[in-house]
Amino acid sequence: SGAQDAALLDAFSTDAARQRGVLQAILGAAQPSPDEARRLIDRYLTDPALRQQGETILANAVRNGAVR
Repeated sequence: SGAQDAALLDAFSTDAARQRGVLQAILGAAQPSPDEARRLIDRYLTDPALRQQGETILANAVRNGAVR
């Protein structure tokens, strides 16, 4: 749920650590749930380099047929 997501993300000690954690979640979400991966990118990745990595992960999942 949203409250659980927020509590988990608040557990990270810094914004940078939180964004790296979200990037790892995107790796797991991109193939089974590209919409969820997009939501995570849009909501949590504010660092331009990490956002680009998230976009690349999602694009690769789409290109490799993860999205039907």
